[in-house]
Amino acid sequence: MSEQSSKMTYPFVKSTPIPELNPSLRNDFLKSYNLTSFAQSLARTKQDGSKGIKLRKSYKNHISDLEGKSYIPQPSMVSNPPGDPAAIDRTLSMLASIPPAAQGDFENAHPKIEIYDKNYLLNTMEFEINGFGGVPGFDASKLALDDTIDKKKEKKRKLENGEDSESKRRITLNF
Repeated sequence: MSEQSSKMTYPFVKSTPIPELNPSLRNDFLKSYNLTSFAQSLARTKQDGSKGIKLRKSYKNHISDLEGKSYIPQPSMVSNPPGDPAAIDRTLSMLASIPPAAQGDFENAHPKIEIYDKNYLLNTMEFEINGFGGVPGFDASKLALDDTIDKKKEKKRKLENGEDSESKRRITLNF
């Protein structure tokens, strides 16, 4: 098996070395990786504004009701164009100000845990028990659930005090 793996060769398209790129938010990635011609071949509109590739019919229904689907803003109309150095600097400064826990550095993050007084919580929040009708204003028929279960055939075990074993109490928090 080791003899076969040592004899395997891999074809190269070009033998010229590829320079190492240092990606940055200020670089145009399509130009950096020579993908501009590929991106233009897949674009829905050409540079002159004429139609390029047609959308599949399955996608047309998804975007038919979107606002601005035919509107392409000009760079002069956009307040912060994508290549705007000021917008990039603001984004980078916001990323630098993110706390370590939000950046994934959980070892150096110290969570701030506050203890609240029970009376404060009881005064600021109301606990309300909903009846068996559920949450007011909630319509479960709008959910895409399977309603094929016949409730008449389904039997529930009754407890001694007359309550259903499957009934649940719902609590609503009001702030």
